[in-house]
Amino acid sequence: LTLGSYDQFDAQLMASGPLVPGKLHAKAGIAWLSRDGYADNSATGKDDGDKETLAWRTSLVFTPSDSLRLELSGDGSRDHPDTSRTPARMTSVFGVPASTDPFEIDANFNDLNKLAVKGISGKAVWSATDALTLTSITAYRTMDYDAHLDLDATAADFFGVFVFEDQKQFSQEFQLSYESDRLNVVTGL
Repeated sequence: LTLGSYDQFDAQLMASGPLVPGKLHAKAGIAWLSRDGYADNSATGKDDGDKETLAWRTSLVFTPSDSLRLELSGDGSRDHPDTSRTPARMTSVFGVPASTDPFEIDANFNDLNKLAVKGISGKAVWSATDALTLTSITAYRTMDYDAHLDLDATAADFFGVFVFEDQKQFSQEFQLSYESDRLNVVTGL
């Protein structure tokens, strides 16, 4: 647990251990990270730069034999602060003078900031012989990001940008490795 300025409260928990000794091992972790904003937004009267994050990760390792190892992992996080972080304006914009206080901003379009990521991956490692190993790595990830960004960092209605991103990706990798006293080779696809 961590407590700090601006009502910071962070909590992290992790556990691991065998489910079936010598065959199945599990690990899981979760974290909550929160803090109020540390900058004042003179355009809205609200704080800016707050944090509200939930993250987790879990994994299983199954070893059915000396020559085969299977791993399955999943992770995710959700970050939903009240504002999208707007930097202090260090130059004048449209006749609005630069800020002399790095903890004061003027943003009228920073009320949305949501990021969610998730992923799952699997890895299989088969030792065909003492020298020859075949590995397969499979993964799938998603990301959703929605934000309002105030690029001009003023209270004026200029350069407010909507950001809506959705991403999905799949990957597959195969590796074949050979290792001896005099030669190491890795090839893959």
